[in-house]
Amino acid sequence: MQTFSGSSSPDLSKIPFFVTTKNDALRSFLVETAQKISGKVTVIDDEQRRLLHLSAVLVNNFTNHLVLLAEQLLQVNGLDYRSLLPLMQETVAKLERMSPEQAQTGPAQRADHGVIAAHLQLLENYPEVRDVYTLLTNSILRKESEP
Repeated sequence: MQTFSGSSSPDLSKIPFFVTTKNDALRSFLVETAQKISGKVTVIDDEQRRLLHLSAVLVNNFTNHLVLLAEQLLQVNGLDYRSLLPLMQETVAKLERMSPEQAQTGPAQRADHGVIAAHLQLLENYPEVRDVYTLLTNSILRKESEP
């Protein structure tokens, strides 16, 4: 599974391939063909395919939109969103070594309500970003309070 934009050409050998079909002969052919490209081939059913796509939207499309929102906030204040790229790259690198739950950091993870309140005050003039911030902060706070 991979996103393709513009002229990017990802290394297909590192990309997982997922095969969904009820036809046994076609499944064998697709698995064999995909294995020539990548060692990461998994046969999945239709429900798994739908859940995989939904999860991909969460981690890829929504992450990109969060970067867009951050870019808009930073631009207004004369800052470049690319200064966040090393942070984002480290986050992805951590997810190769640990679970998302273990990798979670930030004021919501620490239940630092003072910092959260200060952030919400900064977002007074950005209601869309404030709504997203509140939704994600509350989700993290709930997750952190679970036993």
